[in-house]
Amino acid sequence: MGVGRRVTRRNFLGLTAKAAAAGVAARATVLEPAWLRAQTSAPVAPSDRVRFIAIGTGTRGCDLLEASQHIPGAECVAICDLYEARHQAGQEALGRSVPATGHYQELLDRKDVDAVLIAVPDHQHRRIVADARAAGKDVYCEKPMSHTVEDGFAMIAAAEKGNRILQIGSQRVSSILYLKAREIVSAGKLGQLTLVDASWGRNSASGAWVYPIPPGASEANIDWKTFLEDAPTRPFDPVRFFRWRCFDDYGEGLAVPVHRDTFEVRSICHVAANCSVVAEVSIPAICSSTCSPACRSSRA
Repeated sequence: MGVGRRVTRRNFLGLTAKAAAAGVAARATVLEPAWLRAQTSAPVAPSDRVRFIAIGTGTRGCDLLEASQHIPGAECVAICDLYEARHQAGQEALGRSVPATGHYQELLDRKDVDAVLIAVPDHQHRRIVADARAAGKDVYCEKPMSHTVEDGFAMIAAAEKGNRILQIGSQRVSSILYLKAREIVSAGKLGQLTLVDASWGRNSASGAWVYPIPPGASEANIDWKTFLEDAPTRPFDPVRFFRWRCFDDYGEGLAVPVHRDTFEVRSICHVAANCSVVAEVSIPAICSSTCSPACRSSRA
């Protein structure tokens, strides 16, 4: 496919991330690219369509699936998740039925798949990215890129093999909202800025990743063995499966997924206005009572 005004594999991966980061209201109104709006009613030739699979259909994976429906020429052909109930969630996000499985390898074998969207726990990124690249697929992987520094280097090595795309999501930098904010500041519409104070308040259970656990979740509908690949062996624990960010066997605690956002805002504001930035994340009582003990005890 060409790289002009058509939706290529590369800008499909980027636009899907931008749309998901901006939210439904933003991507449906004035913030989406004008050329994309102009194409939504135009027919897309079969040879120009991007057929992709989604690995991971939890909250973020479903966000990406919903966003992909606003990208002309994009077609999800199958989904994968280790929790069977999320198969239905992915199909609801798409608004239609597609094949669903708990084994992503069988989807990578499909010759009609161009690209892969990956939204799984961080400790699984390296393996799935490497497998997708080896299968000759273009890849979009959610942030953070890797669970460990070593995983990151392994993913870079996989990306350098073959002439394929690997794009890593970065929520704030990818967001159309922040790009629009930078445009406004750069144009001087707010006057001369000398200080930007940015903060996120996450004093809630979901803000500390203490997500609700479905009452019917069990080893009968969760592939716990596969979840533990590249992680220490443990007895089945739905808390670890649904609240994986609270455990350093699978995530990185607060620093990587949250504090990195403040650095992104700092960078955007500094480049746009050359001003000082005060950015902080506020996660008071809920974190100290739930998330932190889980992180500390994850190797116990």
